[in-house]
This record gives sequence, structure tokens and C-alpha cells, in this order.
Amino acid sequence: IRARTYDVRQAVFREYDRNNFNEPTMRVDRCQTCHLAIDRAGFEKAPQPFRSHPQAGLYLNKHDPAAVGCTSCHGGQGTAITSVGKAHGYVEFWEDPLLKGPETQTKCRACHAQVFNIPGAPHLSRGISLVRELGCFGCHNIPATQDLRKAGPDLTRIQEKVQPGWLVSWIKRPRDYNPRTKMPFFSIGDQEALDLATFIWGAGQRKAPAEKPEGLNDPALIQQGKELFESAGCLGCHIRNEADLKLGEPVKGVDGRPLVYRNRDFGPSLGKVAQKVQPDWLIRWLKNPKAYWHETSMPSLRLSDAEAKAIAAHLLSLAPADPKAASAKLGGQAAYERGKKLVAKRGCFGCHAIPGTENLSKIGPDLSAFATKKKFELSFGNVVDIPKTWEAWTFAKIKNPKIYQTEREELLMPNFDLSDPEATAIRTLLRSMIPHSAPPSALAKMDDRQRRIEAGRRMIEKYNCVGCHVVENWGGDLLRRYPDPAQGPPLLNGEGAKVQPDWFFKFLRNVVILRPWLKVRMPSFQMPEEDAAALVDYFAALDDKLRPYVHFDRAAVPPAAAVAGKDLFQKAECLSCHGEFPPPQGQEPPTAPNLRFAKERLRPDWVLDWIRNPNRLQPGTKMPTFFPNAGLKVPVLKGARGEREGELWTYALDAAADPELQENQIVGLIIGGRTHVAKVKKVEGRKVTLTGLGDLGRTIGKAEIENHGDPIDPEVLGGDAYKQIEVLRDYLMLEEKFAPPAKAPAPRAQTPPARPRG
Repeated sequence: IRARTYDVRQAVFREYDRNNFNEPTMRVDRCQTCHLAIDRAGFEKAPQPFRSHPQAGLYLNKHDPAAVGCTSCHGGQGTAITSVGKAHGYVEFWEDPLLKGPETQTKCRACHAQVFNIPGAPHLSRGISLVRELGCFGCHNIPATQDLRKAGPDLTRIQEKVQPGWLVSWIKRPRDYNPRTKMPFFSIGDQEALDLATFIWGAGQRKAPAEKPEGLNDPALIQQGKELFESAGCLGCHIRNEADLKLGEPVKGVDGRPLVYRNRDFGPSLGKVAQKVQPDWLIRWLKNPKAYWHETSMPSLRLSDAEAKAIAAHLLSLAPADPKAASAKLGGQAAYERGKKLVAKRGCFGCHAIPGTENLSKIGPDLSAFATKKKFELSFGNVVDIPKTWEAWTFAKIKNPKIYQTEREELLMPNFDLSDPEATAIRTLLRSMIPHSAPPSALAKMDDRQRRIEAGRRMIEKYNCVGCHVVENWGGDLLRRYPDPAQGPPLLNGEGAKVQPDWFFKFLRNVVILRPWLKVRMPSFQMPEEDAAALVDYFAALDDKLRPYVHFDRAAVPPAAAVAGKDLFQKAECLSCHGEFPPPQGQEPPTAPNLRFAKERLRPDWVLDWIRNPNRLQPGTKMPTFFPNAGLKVPVLKGARGEREGELWTYALDAAADPELQENQIVGLIIGGRTHVAKVKKVEGRKVTLTGLGDLGRTIGKAEIENHGDPIDPEVLGGDAYKQIEVLRDYLMLEEKFAPPAKAPAPRAQTPPARPRG
């Protein structure tokens, strides 16, 4: 062993780096000279450098070290093998040392720059979400933020919205009003706050005349507004107090990874809104938010005038209004001019639309190559107790932006009151900001499906869909507030396989009430066509439904099939749940959607699966199972041909488990991917005798018995439950108006001819 020579394991990668003249250069990695088991399983508990790579299934299976190397993800000095310190890049002037802790995720962006929530990189993904959410791009050039609107509200018509006295205190100390706000603290004095408020107030103009709504103190109106606020869905985006943060039990089975990292409240806290807004503005805002600000994320809940007034009365009752705020006097012309200069200096226009600032440029440095900053390019001011490293400087700057300020150098960046994990996440993102990406050969390739999913996830972030709904098995905070999930927003798992794209697009653009008995409301977002199309494509791509259209050939349905479907529809008493709303006098209100939308709304193939086994598609649904055991498959251990019955044969089969069958039930025998329909002649435990089969040979090897389920009526369609499911679907796709059966029993439908297939 002592005489053994060391073998240098080396990999060379072309065009992986760039020199000072932006010319491609080669990279050499010799990391596996020491890390011998990094690509081998079984050494997960071995000491370094002999340990297997953690989570090899996630990382190595998709990132072959022979193709992308080690330093491309981990950093370090790949050519060095004479010492650990040199190999890991802990030497002076080496600009890319080995990354540790959360920083190991920084390199992911080099190949996955088009993904804003990268699987396996939660720290980096949270950093991306923080930068997008807090509006850092308002002052800095940051890659992949060009599609985002300003982070703060439009201040063009602020005279209609807020009390002038409140505006001054808000600018000075935002967290005194809302501790959970995204608005940062600018460390300004009373006079600067007054000057800023004077300019912002004076630069805007009022379009709606001031009004004084009456009756807002009526206890009955306040109570009505409280009930509306808590039932209509407002809590999906807003809270009023700490009690609103308490959700119910997690939705059963919802355990997916976060689609969106939400670091602050999506909508502002409304507990002190009486101190902030003018009552008439609040009522108009609740009625039609986009009439005031066309880019707002706030949707319309289609409130009536009375409902909007009631919710406003409730919100205004939560905290006493400041009587001095409405009559507070702002500064004069001199204050206006000083405020104008302060807005330009402080960069308020980066987050807010303010008249007169449209042509101003961002005030912060470009961060697109911030990771390449050398320590001698970073000013530490008078600070002496922080290590002179990029990591230490950046973390301290994010946590306390004015820490390096001196009497000669004024720093303008405000304080966002970030926690240590949040500051670390943003630093992780900044560590990924390099001037060039990985070579084209290493970049992550996205196919059409992946591009649709990524674009859709950005829409999920933009519209906060997961504030109400479960999407990709994650989210549904509003749903958790309902003891009975059937009364809350529906789960959207599998929505792409369920609804037709044309209908879904129209629905997102113009909401149709599907469950009018529910108190919670699907908002009207008035979203642009491209956003609605992105969401439709997203849900379809999740379920591999990439064809943009659905066709059901109604003319191909035999008339007898429609008659049989109607007969079964009435026998199943579908309208006892899927009735009209409001219900006719003397009838119970419906508890399921109106079926007149089914032919335009639902995919025909999904309807088949839903009727067959609704609980499989939506666990816990109240939709009853009309065809028990339909779709249940049991392997066949062996089978033998039995007696001949005319032109057909019987077969005796031994099943691997109880097939849950009854005599005379119709089943499918699947052999080699082909299904042979048969009838159960006899069942004795796991031994099943089938009849009505062609000659399948003397013995049967690998096969499955597929249970077609118990039929609604054994006399219809020969008792074949699958055929009954199909004609039920056909009837739903054909019928224009569903009506309850006449009092006299309808004549039994005849077995229709086989439906043509193709």
C-alpha cells in the first residue's frame, strides 16, 4: 500500500470560463483525485474525502460530473492537488473558493437562470422571491426582473386615497402602522418626511370627487361587513390582526414543495385602515380596484354597493380614526420643491408611480455582476469588527444598509428589517450574480411542457392563487379555515386534465358562478389575455394535456346510447345534487355544480374517470361512487381453459387477491395489453370462472382481471358498468337542459348498438 502511486483523476471542460477579454477558456477539475467515492453509492457515512455525494438521485443523476465537473457547482481551485486549502481555493486572489452551507446553491442559477423557484435550492429560491417581493429591482438592475411591475402602489391619485396626516407618519416610520409591511425604513427626520409627503400629495391629482358616506357606524352594517369579509375570501390575501394568522388544520394530503416563497403578507394588513384611508375611497376601491389602479393585484369580488359599504364599515371599525390626520396641513411650495429633490435622491419612483418622475433612472448600482466584486472594491467605512470578506460585507450590508456610512459618505439604501435567514437568502442570490452563464452545453434545457409550467408558476406568484387554492399539492391557506373543505375553494390538483382549455380561458377572463350556494367567491382578476393563456397552458402541461383543443363528436353518439344515458341519469338521481340554483319551491338547494356547463367545461375523458371513481381523482369528495370497484385490477397467477359454450369458452383463473367480483358481473381480462370482455360465471374466494371468451389458448400466463364495477341497472347494456359509464358521459355531453324524471317511470332503454370508435 505504501508503494502505491496516486492517480490523478482529471476532467477537462471546454469554454467553461472566460478570460479578461471575454474569450472562452478551458476548465480543469481534479477533485475526484481525493473524492474517490463521490459518484459511488454505499459510502454515505464515510469521512471526507471518501464520502458519497449526498442526494445523488437529485444531483448526480442530472449533473454528470464527467460533463459538468465539480467546481462548476461547488467552486474551489480544481487544478490544485498539493493541499486541501489550495484545492478548496482558500488562497489569496483565488476568486472562486469552495462554497459552504446555503452558498452551495449559488451556482444553480448559472444553468437554471430561467427558473425562479429551483427544486433542491430553497435558499437561492427564497432569495429570488425576496428580491421580487420587496422590489429591490426598483433601485438596482437585477437579471430576470424586467417583467415585474413596480413593487409599491401607484401614487398618482393619492389625494383620493389616504389622509394627509397619515402619509407623513407612514413615510417616516412605516412599521409603526404595519409591522409586516414591505415598505422599508429610510431613516429620515420629521422635516424630510413632511417634504416628501408634500411633493407626493401635490404631484398627484384627484379624479373622483370627495364624498361623505353615511351610516358607517351602524352596528348591523358593521356585523354584515364582518361576515362578508370572513366568508367572501378576503382572508386569502389579507389579515386584520394576529388572530387571522391562525389557520386550521393542514389540508389532508397536501404536502408538496412550496411553489412560491411568500415572505411578507401578499396584501396589506387591514387592522388600522381607518387611520389611513378616506372612507369614500375605500368603498370605491372595494367595488372596482382596477378603476383606481389598473396594475393592482387586488381583484374584484363583484360586490354590490351595499356589500362594499358593509365591508368598508367593518374595516373602518377595527381601529379608531385619527381626527387630526384628515385636516393635517402639509408644507408649502418650498417643501414641495425639497420633496421633489428628495424623491429623486431616495429613489421613491423605483417602487411607486409618481407624476414627474417618469424619466428618472435607478439610483442603485447594477447588481448583475455583484458576485465578482473584490474585497478592495467594498467600502467597510469605519467598521473594524467585521471580517474583510465579500460574504461578511454583503450580509452586514443587507441586514443594516447604513452600517458602513461615514461622515463623508452618505448611504441611501433603506432598511427592510430582514431576518438573518432572509439576509442569508438574498446574499446567496447575490453570490450567483456573475457576468456570464455556463456554456450552452451545460445549460438546462426546457421542453415546451417545462416552459409552460415555469410561465404558469409566475402567474401563480403574481395572482396569489395558492392563497386560496391547492395547486401542485401545495397552498390552500384559505381552505384551511373551513372545517368542511367542501365549503371552501376547490383543490386545483388535476385541473388541467379536468377542464377544457377554451372554457378555462373564458372563465379566467369572465368568471362564471359554478357553485352559487357557496359564500366564498372566485374573484374577477380582469387579467390580460396572455396571463389567462399562460395559466391555461400551465394547468394543461401539469397533466400532460398539451393539445390546445378538445373535440367530442356528438354526431357519433347513437340515439339509443343517449336514451340509455338519460335512463341511467334519472335512475342515479343526479339532479338531487346537481340541481338549479335557486331551487324550485319546495326543493333542497343543490350541493354540486350545475351540469348544463359540463359539455363546455369538462374534458370528456375526464368525465369517464370521474364517474368511474370520483374519490380517486378528488379524495374526500361528496360525489357518491355509483360503480363500486370499477377499475380495480387484480393480477392473475394462472388460468386454464374450461368448457366450451357454443362458440365461446370458459376460463378458470386463480387471482393474486380478492377481485371483489359477483356472479354475472362484466369484467375485462387483460392479456398482452389487449382487453377481452367476459362475464363472471362463478367466484370462490380468489378462484374466478369467466365465460363468454374466445379461444385464448389452453393456459393463461401473465394477465389481469379488471373489475368493471357494479352496474346501476343490470338490465341496461347487458349489465356492463363500463358501457353504462360511457353512455352517462355521452348524455352529459349532449343534453341541453337537464330535467327531473316524470312521476311515471320511464320505459327501460333498449341496448344501443356499439358506438363507432376511431
